[in-house]
Amino acid sequence: FPSHDMRSPTTPNPNMTVISGFGLVGVVKIAYTHSAIVQLASDPEFKIGARIATTEQIGILNGQGTRKGVLQLLDNSETVKIGDAIVARGSSNNRPFVPGVPIGEVTSVDNAAGAVTQTADVKFYVNFSTLGVVSVVIAAPATDPRDALVPAKPQPTPTPTVTITVTPSPTPKG
Repeated sequence: FPSHDMRSPTTPNPNMTVISGFGLVGVVKIAYTHSAIVQLASDPEFKIGARIATTEQIGILNGQGTRKGVLQLLDNSETVKIGDAIVARGSSNNRPFVPGVPIGEVTSVDNAAGAVTQTADVKFYVNFSTLGVVSVVIAAPATDPRDALVPAKPQPTPTPTVTITVTPSPTPKG
């Protein structure tokens, strides 16, 4: 995403997406000349249109006041799975949200039989209690990055296995 604008390099505007190196942080609510008040994605009043990264399944993600959000899917045609990555769907005219920003990962799913919708708990990629530097997205990318910004799953490091073979010594004859 472009991180600067030659017309006003330091002035954010309301309804701009705020990100960190890990993903979505929130949205600018009030802008000042060189700073802004940001509504965090963890805020219980926060809502964002979201999408399962590998599918076209969309829903609304709400903050819960913690590092967990709740995603309510708008269609129940496919099953959401633990580990599915969630990204921003994007808003009309890219305000307040640009598309493709990583949000988090599904940690649990409630898809009760007969339910009209599925809900899922999502762990945000961003740890809001350790935020340092954030960026305001000044302009959306020319094309939707789709799933290109989703962090790669960590590869497990194999644990070496040691095999010890013990051969008993013969019993002395006596």
